[in-house]
Amino acid sequence: MNVKYKPFGVQFSKEQIYSEGGRPVIYQGLKEFNLLNKTIEWRHVTYEPVGKSKIDFTWEREWRHKVDTLSVPRNATVYVKNEDYVHRLKYELQAAYESSAFYESMANGHDWPNPDKVEFNILSID
Repeated sequence: MNVKYKPFGVQFSKEQIYSEGGRPVIYQGLKEFNLLNKTIEWRHVTYEPVGKSKIDFTWEREWRHKVDTLSVPRNATVYVKNEDYVHRLKYELQAAYESSAFYESMANGHDWPNPDKVEFNILSID
């Protein structure tokens, strides 16, 4: 079975992702790809709705954000594989919260969620 999506994901509002630099993808033909400025090529998704090998992912209404790390906004939803991962993520948050890296990160102005008061939803997709 070919599964397109991984069993993990993060859902947040368009306003949040936009304010952090995320943008909707650009659906266009392969011939038009070279017309894109190099700085936005990461937004390209092939769109060829006619011919033998039709390619159309416009139904996904995909957005992308080109960053090395992503902060999880307070009102986001994190989807994980199963209930074991729900507990594991909460455990990892607790461990990170109690680590010296957490305090160092806080000193540098980063805002980590308190695992006792997780400010985003964690849901199992099972």
